[in-house]
Amino acid sequence: RQMCIRDKFGGDKGGFVVPGGIAFDGAAAYVGFWSGRAFRVALDGSVAEALHHDGGAQALAVASGRAYVADFTGALAVYDLATKRLVNAKALEQALWALRPCAGGLVGIGDRYLYRVEL
Repeated sequence: RQMCIRDKFGGDKGGFVVPGGIAFDGAAAYVGFWSGRAFRVALDGSVAEALHHDGGAQALAVASGRAYVADFTGALAVYDLATKRLVNAKALEQALWALRPCAGGLVGIGDRYLYRVEL
């Protein structure tokens, strides 16, 4: 089944710019954009803003009720998805190209290093 959700992301109003990552938690997909906005897209097609990160979202991962956002300042920010609040941040490197959950942690790939971050 195909669905068009462009308008739900904000259309041309600043939300739908460049996708910075997509992550799955089983019940939904999370889509992050360079603007820093991230949305939760449920299986029924409903869309809700999951969080907004001022540093932008160049990569995104979701695990254990938290969203991990690699931003354009070189930080990895951690958000609690239930409250949409920032709970932690750590400097990594300027370009982090991918984030993926793995057993007990998260793997990030940057320009210079491969990172493993414990959840």
